Amino acid sequence: MLRLRILRVPLVAWLFLSMAAVAAPAALASPESRALVRQGADDLALRRWEDALRRFEAASAADPADAEAVFFQGVALNRLGRYAEALERLQRARARGAAHPDLRFELGWSLVGARRFNEAVVELEQYEREHPGRGQTSEFLGRAHLGLKQHDRAEARLREAMRRDPELRQTALYHLAQLQHRRDNAGGVRDSLESLLREAPESPLSRSIREQLARTLPPPTPERPWSVQLTTAAGYNSNVIALGERVPLPEEISGKSSGFVRFAAGASYDWRPTAADTLSAGYGFLADVYEAVPSSDLRDHVLVATYRRQLDERWAASLTASDEFTEVGGSSFRNQITLRPAVVVQATDWAALEAAWAVAFSDYYFSTPPVQDRDGTSHTLSATAAAVVPGTSLESRVTLFHTWSDADGADFDLDSLGASVGLAHPLPWRLLAEATWTRTHDHYRRRNSLTNFTVRRKEDTDAVSLQLSRPVFDWMRVFGRYDRVNANSNIPFFTFHQNVWTFGVTFTY
Repeated sequence: MLRLRILRVPLVAWLFLSMAAVAAPAALASPESRALVRQGADDLALRRWEDALRRFEAASAADPADAEAVFFQGVALNRLGRYAEALERLQRARARGAAHPDLRFELGWSLVGARRFNEAVVELEQYEREHPGRGQTSEFLGRAHLGLKQHDRAEARLREAMRRDPELRQTALYHLAQLQHRRDNAGGVRDSLESLLREAPESPLSRSIREQLARTLPPPTPERPWSVQLTTAAGYNSNVIALGERVPLPEEISGKSSGFVRFAAGASYDWRPTAADTLSAGYGFLADVYEAVPSSDLRDHVLVATYRRQLDERWAASLTASDEFTEVGGSSFRNQITLRPAVVVQATDWAALEAAWAVAFSDYYFSTPPVQDRDGTSHTLSATAAAVVPGTSLESRVTLFHTWSDADGADFDLDSLGASVGLAHPLPWRLLAEATWTRTHDHYRRRNSLTNFTVRRKEDTDAVSLQLSRPVFDWMRVFGRYDRVNANSNIPFFTFHQNVWTFGVTFTY
């Protein structure tokens, strides 16, 4: 694949760099260092990148505390295509307190070159807010979104770059051709490349492309159709059997709390018969083994199949079918089959909406009086909004849902209203923080048998999850998680509180 390295910045930017170097306060650098930085800025303006880098390195040698000299080393290294080195210098300059107006822009450039696209978007979006209208910012954002496979956002930014700065048209057209190739849009690839060749037939980029046209663009690196994930963890559950404080324990159980170990595994395979269609199949397994309450040991198996159709650039539809089989204490507990059609629309570059309906057919295997038989069918309507808050790395998700269930036993006919809010945000040291809060209000339609059929059960449940994780390698991530459930019912038997702490590691292949 032809790789394009941009070495061009508008003359206005070079003048700004030079003036910033000259105007650096004397308190921040020695006279010798300031003079060398000024000379290096002149070299930058003349595109003598190697000479400029030598000047800036000499400035650092003359005054190791000069953060501006380190910043300009990153500037020169970016233009030499040495992105990893540029990133290290720019981060060092920031740590030393460098406050150059273009620091975020240069960091975004080096992060794009280093293929750290999520971080690049954060820096460049903030730079755009502080210094709106620069064409090169839009182009780098387009390339970052392209690297993240966010094709609609990439196209919008690349076209914005061409509108803002016509001199960026060649490189923007090249990346638009890459984008259309990933979409399997041969016509779009041809149109972008023909425009580039027609408008700048003798440019180095056009000559390189002409040399390859006989072979056409090679296909993008194929995505691996399968994935495997393994998790091992240990933790503590304060209320394994979800009983209230005043409810006596069953005779065979000596306590409610227990440490546990967990093993989980999952595998999936994606088949794409066309560019618009995806068929996915997967299997998941979860096992929890409790030290003090072995009768609650859990084993769960689930098979999932999903068909997804991309209707156009904004709309998509999917149908998911799953079959889940659960064992508790070594005995069969439940089998549940679920069908879930959904429609998704990409409302903006940064937000998507989903509407879904799910129907679940449940079959419980343990013996109960007929009035407490949970076998039945439930329906759930849900609406979800997912967004990346513009200019930040904060991911958010809000879901509203309504469930109504018809069970064979009268005790479990219910209507439920609920809402869920989830947030995720990266932190320093490559940490990822995630938080979810879900609240449900359950209203049972019939009088409960535990009250001699005098009271209808009502229940409010709050569930909170907090997780902190960090990659160790690309294929390994460690995490710590806390979950709390508060269920408050007008029937004391169903009121309980539960706290769960889990620490583990996940391997992905």
